[in-house]
Amino acid sequence: MSPSSTATVDDTVVMTYDEPSGWRQRLAPWRPALVAAFGSWLAANVAYVVASVYTWRVTKTPAPGLPDIGNTWHHQDATFYTQIAERGYHANPDSVAFYPLYPITVRVVDWVLPGRALIAAFAVTTVCAYLLLVVMFRLVETEFDTRVAGRSIAFLAAFPTAFFLFGAYNESMFVLLCVASLYAARRSNFWLAGAFAGLAGGTRLFGLLLAVPVAWEYLRQRDGKLGRIRWDVLSFGLMPLGLIAYMIYCKVSWGNWLAFVDAQKHWDRQYTWPGHALWDGMKAIGGMPWLNEWHTLTLFEVAATLFAIVLTVLGFVGPWKFRKDQYYLLLATVLPLLLTNCTIVGNNRWLMSAPRFVLEYTAIFIVLARIGKSPAFEKVYIAAGYMLQALMLATFLLDVTFVA
Repeated sequence: MSPSSTATVDDTVVMTYDEPSGWRQRLAPWRPALVAAFGSWLAANVAYVVASVYTWRVTKTPAPGLPDIGNTWHHQDATFYTQIAERGYHANPDSVAFYPLYPITVRVVDWVLPGRALIAAFAVTTVCAYLLLVVMFRLVETEFDTRVAGRSIAFLAAFPTAFFLFGAYNESMFVLLCVASLYAARRSNFWLAGAFAGLAGGTRLFGLLLAVPVAWEYLRQRDGKLGRIRWDVLSFGLMPLGLIAYMIYCKVSWGNWLAFVDAQKHWDRQYTWPGHALWDGMKAIGGMPWLNEWHTLTLFEVAATLFAIVLTVLGFVGPWKFRKDQYYLLLATVLPLLLTNCTIVGNNRWLMSAPRFVLEYTAIFIVLARIGKSPAFEKVYIAAGYMLQALMLATFLLDVTFVA
């Protein structure tokens, strides 16, 4: 950009510049986010491709062709999503437990990309993962500063289960929609916040929980005065539309509005009081053979849950607490964390998938980023995070046991 004019102030020559207009002006605040996110995103993709290729050396099986390398990621929930994308819900009645937005997107992309639905699933999650890092950076930068924003996405990428953001799961799409809804609400664009929340509700049931933090922010911006509510309050009507659309589909297809709830019986999912699942998991650790398969898994599930709880509390009290006007971020973490701890899965799986659900608790990674101002803490977290992620990724790719 060249100077448009000069002026003299107190014998000092001052150059003035024309402000960029149009899309350049709107894009300018996003450039740091696009650059910072690209580094973490590219490094993760390269690491995961290398890990996928190397898995075949570990198993000592013949190396597959390039299109088949992704098969090491094609198990557990990923098989449900690709099956839905390719053959719909009727191929497996249990698959109705998985919400439709992600497999629908995979199916649409599959019409464009060559290969199977698995390739399209990777394409969707990889794009969503990048956009998630971009939007999260921008949200945190707006609330704090660039350094905290950079550390927050770096700490998210280093979390032990972060590879689920890049696999054939709906994780990155769901977290992206949640963060985008919160960012839009903070920017007072509640129609956009409602639309993103509605899409999140079509991706995961917990998308409905966004109504609480967005409503909190809506009222805060109006000083809590009901008299200042305007017509944009109708935007909250968008939030349940994703779930409602799926309920209508279930009614038409199976004659049951809540078929997706009944399908949870396949996993023997039960609901209990908050903290019950965590307490039972902690008690079970002491009664299991030390470091066998289920002991290790339960130990990590309990540790991940306690990790999230402690960091959430630190968002309310202590040197890293959030300002009161930032409580909407904490609410977006407290509610799903609370409900996750009200769920018990059969076969003694008290906190099933809890380490993966931690990826959805955006506020804890912001708290971590603020603690990470200490170089020593940052180095320890990054090193420990990637070490555990490598172990969990190897377990997942080899499919030797359930991971998260």
